[in-house]
Amino acid sequence: MEIPPEDIYGLPEKFMTNLAKDISSSRIEGIMANRFGRRLDFGNRLLLATVATLAVAAPIAVGGMITPRVQAQSPPAARPVFDVASVRPSDPNERGDWVHFPPGRLEVRNAPLIFVIQQIYGVRDFQIVGAPKWIVDRNTARFDINAKAEGVTDEGHLRLMAQNLLEDRFRLKLHRETRDLPVYLLTQAKNGVRVKVAPDDGSPRGSGAIEFVVPGQLQGENVAMDQLAKVLSRYADRPVLNKTNYTEAFTFNLEWAPDDSQPDDVRPSLLAAVQKQMGLKLDPRKAPIDVLVIDRIERPSEN
Repeated sequence: MEIPPEDIYGLPEKFMTNLAKDISSSRIEGIMANRFGRRLDFGNRLLLATVATLAVAAPIAVGGMITPRVQAQSPPAARPVFDVASVRPSDPNERGDWVHFPPGRLEVRNAPLIFVIQQIYGVRDFQIVGAPKWIVDRNTARFDINAKAEGVTDEGHLRLMAQNLLEDRFRLKLHRETRDLPVYLLTQAKNGVRVKVAPDDGSPRGSGAIEFVVPGQLQGENVAMDQLAKVLSRYADRPVLNKTNYTEAFTFNLEWAPDDSQPDDVRPSLLAAVQKQMGLKLDPRKAPIDVLVIDRIERPSEN
C-alpha cells in the first residue's frame, strides 16, 4: 500500500502503528532471516535495521504532531441585575399599593408579596401554585422595593431583572407547569356579537386600548377580541380564552356590578353584562393553563 507524502499527517495513529508492526514483525524478520533468497551484507543489514526503527518511530512522531482542535467557547451571558436595589417591609400605616416599571426602575409600594410575584411574572393569582401561607397574608407580607438600572428602558428586560431580584433577596425558586384549570371560553352568544365595528381612522386595526373608567366599567376603541379576553381575565374569577372567531376591530362600553359593590347596585354581574351588552358569552370549562409552582421562598435578606 503506497501512501502519498502529503497524506501522512491525516492518517490515524492506530493505522500508522499497525503499519509499523506489519513492516517490522513480518517483512523485516523475513528479510533478516534470508527467507527471500537474497543474502545481505553488514551494511545492508544496518540500513534495514535503521528503516525498521524509523517505521516504528514514525507514528509516534506523527501522533505527537496531531493535536486536537479546541473549540473556543464564548463566556456565559451576564445575568441581568439592577445597579442598586433595596427591599424593606412596608409601613403598617401606609395606604394604597402598586407595582410600576417606569424606565430604568422597579417601584413597589406597600404591595403584598403574592401580588408582586404576579406583576413581575405577568400571571394571575390562580396561576401561582404552592405559595406558603405567609406570602399570601396581605396584612403582613407587604414590601417596598426600589431598584434602578441606568439606561434600561425595555420593560421585558426590567421584568427579568426583577425576577432575578426576587431570586436573590427572597431566595425564590420556582418552575413552570401546564395544568388543567377552570377557565371561561369567550364565545359568540346565540344572537351574535353586539359591538360596534371601529371606524377606519387610518390607524392599524385592533391597535387601540381598553381603559378602566370606574370600578365596574370598561371602555375600548379600535380593539381586538384577544385584548378583551386578556382584560376580562383580570376581573373574572378565572382566565378568559378568546374562542369567538371574531376578527373585526371594535368599540365597546361595558358596565357591571363588581363583587364588592354595594347591595343597592342594580348593574348586572360581569357574565350577564358581557352577554347582554356585547352579545358574548363566558362559558365555564377546563383547559390547559401555564402556572408557576413555587418550590422555595424565604423572608427577604437584609439590605
